[in-house]
Amino acid sequence: MQGLGNLANRRPFSWNNADLDILRNVQTIGKIRNNEKFLEKASLDIIDINDKNMSYIRRLGDEEAYILLSRTGNKEKVQVPSSFKENKLQYSLFLNNSTPDELTEYGGIILKKVK
Repeated sequence: MQGLGNLANRRPFSWNNADLDILRNVQTIGKIRNNEKFLEKASLDIIDINDKNMSYIRRLGDEEAYILLSRTGNKEKVQVPSSFKENKLQYSLFLNNSTPDELTEYGGIILKKVK
């Protein structure tokens, strides 16, 4: 990112050189955020943040969403919490062909369930 480490040297986003896969993923996540009203007030419970990925759960009442996002350009094996492996999922979204067993390069998964 231009200007990283020097906030006085920030430049506008270069739309002509945008990574369209990342842009589509961010747009998809934005649509989910806008459609899932429970996220406006849901708690944020960080599960893990490390060099490879980050995971967290958003909760409000009977609704929960588990989010796991890759932070690297590498594939990696992952484990989803057992409570999100049940058949009670309302929906699942897999970014960049990730699965509940493997994150792809800069991929992710979003799993939503109702208790």
